[in-house]
Amino acid sequence: MLTIRTKAFYGLGQMVWGVKDILFHFYLIFYYLQNLGLSGTMAGAAALIALFFDAISDPLVAHYSDHHRSRFGRRHSFMAVSILPFAAALYLLFNPPVEIGQTGLFVWLCVFAILARLFVTIFIVPHMALAAELTPNYQERASVFGYRISFGYIGGLLLQVITLKLLLPSDLGGTLYREGYGNLGLVAAL
Repeated sequence: MLTIRTKAFYGLGQMVWGVKDILFHFYLIFYYLQNLGLSGTMAGAAALIALFFDAISDPLVAHYSDHHRSRFGRRHSFMAVSILPFAAALYLLFNPPVEIGQTGLFVWLCVFAILARLFVTIFIVPHMALAAELTPNYQERASVFGYRISFGYIGGLLLQVITLKLLLPSDLGGTLYREGYGNLGLVAAL
């Protein structure tokens, strides 16, 4: 039987996914369109390009994670090396250089959306696979999955509350408060 502590620490890893999902689903494209002035066509193309890269990276990371051998196990090395680059990519995604124009914003969005998706894949694919390796017991695995899903939602909800109450407050314009997005990138990275 796994301890609650083990399940909780494992579940904490899913917060990475929750944070990425909130940023990508609710804030990223809106920020580039409404606050930075990137055209909708270019923003959509950048998002599509990043998804294509993600579709290729997911099975590749799964394959390499399944066949990797190290003194830390098959999964932990991938998870460890992805955290800081993922955080840097999130920060940079929400902090593009000032006045780089449409093409510059498009390239910036493409590059850092691809990198953020790549590094979250390098973390989350081995993380999810690790759950099945923690215990052979079916009910324990179901419990581990429950912790993982719960912590993912908690991470996403915490970021939403922090964002809407502190980083993009309605009295400063809410989601139109351009300066708040740089701080959103920093908080998400942390």
